[in-house]
Amino acid sequence: VNFYMPIPKSWSAMKQKFMDGKLHVSKPDFSNLLKFIEDCATGICYRDDCLVASVSGKKIYDSNPRTELIIRRLSPHAIFRIAYSSATGQPVENDCPGTCCSHQEELILTEVSNEKE
Repeated sequence: VNFYMPIPKSWSAMKQKFMDGKLHVSKPDFSNLLKFIEDCATGICYRDDCLVASVSGKKIYDSNPRTELIIRRLSPHAIFRIAYSSATGQPVENDCPGTCCSHQEELILTEVSNEKE
């Protein structure tokens, strides 16, 4: 899971450009963001977030703030794909009716944030 955090508008243009793509080392905490995503995905991607056994990711500044996830089973079977509209926050593609399937290799969740600073 990668969290692409907004670059503060109050920063100078030079600092904004310099920080684009750099690690975000201020609040919110990576662990709190991750827990929120795990909780939101419960019942959609898996039946309980206790099933999450391995996570890697980063939190960086980006001029296009968003959250991107790739969820894979730790077995050779796969789940499904879903993406969310940045305008409505609603799913725009869902190859699965909300239960685990084995017809694709990975689940990709993407949410684009339109937050204003």
